[in-house]
Formats: sequence, structure tokens, C-alpha cells
Amino acid sequence: MKRIGENEGEFVAAAIVGLEWLENARQFEAIAIDEKGEPLRIVSPDPRVFAAHKLWVSQREDREPLKRQRDRAQAEAVAELTIMHFPHLPYAAAELSILPKAVFDAAMPLFKPA
Repeated sequence: MKRIGENEGEFVAAAIVGLEWLENARQFEAIAIDEKGEPLRIVSPDPRVFAAHKLWVSQREDREPLKRQRDRAQAEAVAELTIMHFPHLPYAAAELSILPKAVFDAAMPLFKPA
């Protein structure tokens, strides 16, 4: 966050390029089981959009090298888990029109089964 304003302690969130893709993606809901055996509702952006976004972030020149590596690993892991556990979520342009074409196309290889 960037500190701005008349008061020294004021903070305002800085805009993050590409974040609107996650904000506008359809919600993905699932139920997980916590350590006590209780159900836990999880609501997150569509994992396909998340993976594509993380891959895009990993390719940005202005990103720190260590963070770029982490972002790439996260993109690959989420894509692999999506293929394995959510076969009903194909990586299809019609369903992911929220992504710019270049971002969609760059992430397509992540979703090809090995």
C-alpha cells in the first residue's frame, strides 16, 4: 500500500494491473474439511483465471525475480490441480472471456494434460 493523504497514518490501496480479471471472474465454491473434521466453505475466483493471471504476473519484467518464480509455480500447480480434480472445468475461451486473448493463449499450455 502507498501512504498518501493529509494524515501521516492514512493508507490507500494501490491499483494492481490485471486484478480486475480475478475480481470479475465467476466465483468458484467448494467445501473442504478442516483439521477437526468440520466442513469449510471456500469461495475463490475461478481457478483457471487464477492460474492464467499468475502466469501473466510471472512474465512481467517489473516483477522481482523470486516472486516471478513463485508466481509461475503457483500457476502450474493450480492448473495441474484443476486438470486432475475438476475435469468439468475445461480451459475454454467461451467460459474465460474475462481474460485478454493474449493472456488466455499464453496459459493454454498449462492446461494440456501431460
